[in-house]
Order: sequence, then C-alpha cells, then structure tokens
Amino acid sequence: MTFQLGDDCKNCGFPVLEENAVYSGTKLRTWCNTCHKERQEKYNRTRFETPEYIRNNNLKTRHGITAEEYDKKLLLQLRGCAICKQLCKTGRNLAVDHNHKTGAHRDLLCQRCNVVLGLINDDELLLFDMMDYLKRHLVEEAS
Repeated sequence: MTFQLGDDCKNCGFPVLEENAVYSGTKLRTWCNTCHKERQEKYNRTRFETPEYIRNNNLKTRHGITAEEYDKKLLLQLRGCAICKQLCKTGRNLAVDHNHKTGAHRDLLCQRCNVVLGLINDDELLLFDMMDYLKRHLVEEAS
C-alpha cells in the first residue's frame, strides 16, 4: 500500500492534504510539510553542531589551517608546547602561534607561553632584558 493524500502524517498524525504535502520528485512523502521542515532544521542543526565541525570551522576561520594540519603539527611537537614542552596546564588545546607582523604560522604554544609572547609583542630585545633581570636577581638570591 502506498501513501496517499488524506493519509495521516507518520510523525504528527494529522492528515496529509495537498496544501501540506511533501513530494520527493513525484513520490508523496509520509509526513506533512510542518514535520518535514522541523526534521530538516533538526538535521541541519545537529550536522553543524558536532564537535568535529566546530573545531574544523574554528581552525579554518581563525587561523587558516585545517584540523589535519593542526594535528600533524601537534604530533611533531610530541603534543607539548613548542617553548616549554609541557601540555597546556589549563587543559585547553595548544594555541596556534603566528607572527603578528606577517601573519605566518609558527608553532603550537600553551596558553602561558602564548600570552607571554603576546605581552612582549614578540620583542626579542625585551626578552633578553628580562633574562638579564632574572639572572641578576638569581645571583642576589643565591648569596
């Protein structure tokens, strides 16, 4: 027995009439237009809300790299920060570091190392001055 106009929608139970019918080509679907729209919206929401989709979309739109490129770089770094070699202490994914002048990607960094580079504006001389400061005070503390 084929589904016909006047039969009840398989989802809501209301009769499927010409004004609320859904066709696939010439074949009449077994649900009404309202149920079809709800089903399609739910499908679209769940399809685009998967963690994989969100991760891929964020990496592509924010950093211009794919999840595969990120994962490859992560494996090359043995899953640790490129500077301190530690896993991110906040439990977050490692950040995609980039040169702020050229936009070129560098490596993956933990939150702490990424913030430090950002705060000093990638200024190598400032970093050397900070190292000298720490060395100077390390000698004082040892005395």
